Amino acid sequence: MGALTTSSRGPTRVVRLTPAGRAAVTSLLVDGPVAIELVDQHFHPARPPALCDTRPRQIRYGRWGEPQRGEEVVVAALDHERVEIHCHGGAAAVAAIVRELETSGAEEVPWNEALAPLATTTGDPIRSAAGEALARTTTRRTAELLLAQYHGALRAELEQVLQLMADEDGGNDDGAKDGSAHEGGEAAATRLDTLLADAPLGLHLTEAWRVVLAGPPNAGKSTLINALVGYDRSIAHAEPGTTRDVVRAAAAIDGWPIELADTAGLRTAGDSVEAEGVARAEALLREADLVVVVFDLAEPWGDEQAALLRSWPEAIVVHNKSDLVDALLDPRPAGLRLSAQTGEGLDALRQQLVDRLVPTTVAANQPLLFTRQQIRSVSAARESLPQDPAKATRHLRVLMSTPQSPDRI
Repeated sequence: MGALTTSSRGPTRVVRLTPAGRAAVTSLLVDGPVAIELVDQHFHPARPPALCDTRPRQIRYGRWGEPQRGEEVVVAALDHERVEIHCHGGAAAVAAIVRELETSGAEEVPWNEALAPLATTTGDPIRSAAGEALARTTTRRTAELLLAQYHGALRAELEQVLQLMADEDGGNDDGAKDGSAHEGGEAAATRLDTLLADAPLGLHLTEAWRVVLAGPPNAGKSTLINALVGYDRSIAHAEPGTTRDVVRAAAAIDGWPIELADTAGLRTAGDSVEAEGVARAEALLREADLVVVVFDLAEPWGDEQAALLRSWPEAIVVHNKSDLVDALLDPRPAGLRLSAQTGEGLDALRQQLVDRLVPTTVAANQPLLFTRQQIRSVSAARESLPQDPAKATRHLRVLMSTPQSPDRI
């Protein structure tokens, strides 16, 4: 087969095909009229020929940048205008490749913009939005739920609602609605209410729940967050108050993405630096989806601990360092007794986190609203339904037929 050629159509773009986060391999797509030429400037195959003289879809191994010491990559030209690059998943390696392609004239385009034409091609903006969201999932469980939306779970549910609303908007010739029409309207309202009630879960398919650990200094919050994520993400010291800033760590618990935040110990600040850390902690606590208050079993229960607990009455209460005490030395509120050091009680804490964040059973093919625009449209439809079913219908039909731009997702 002869050398690959290019056309003069459109710009050349580079798109990250794999989601953000840790990965052994990252895949990039260079898409456009001079894709092969741009890649050829930086790719040195282990053996001839050059990429431009390679058969379409032939897999080539080589190095990026320097022929002998450059980053190892695997490259394949899918057709005349699309080249895939597969490299090590480290952020620095990926950024270097993208930067060099941009220097050569390519433009990096986010996944959501690259997928924008998909809605026109498929005629299904919900499917397009699900495809964009899939690129931002971080666990298998959330990916499977979004894949169900991609394959039509949400669209099918909205079509059922539209049918029920059509019955509600029907009625007799004199404008009176019979009993079945009224029942259809009630059923449509119930289905919309269910979608809206489950909407927080849908948003968290791509946005991790924010769980903040708070408590007095030296209660073992840093050690606990390290134990929950399985590696040393935060610095733990015996000296009280070591953690003065917010430290975040990503975790997956029972398949749900959770961002754990380890805050400065909450107490009266002793200096301006410490005061800033406490202020950041308090701001983060106000924005959290769930708060875990950690107390030290080896420290006496006092007014400061009681005041902290009153500030966050809905928090999960953890009494840490159970390995250091044989029995409770003083009366204290009920809570989960555990040891971040030995692991005792960690499974129970993980289960409590899941039970609080996802309190209902989630079916594999459950329809879910997963973008803010979807939530706004369904909320508007639900609000209009009792008095104006036709207006409610329009809200849903617009949602099901109008592509969602990235800033509306």
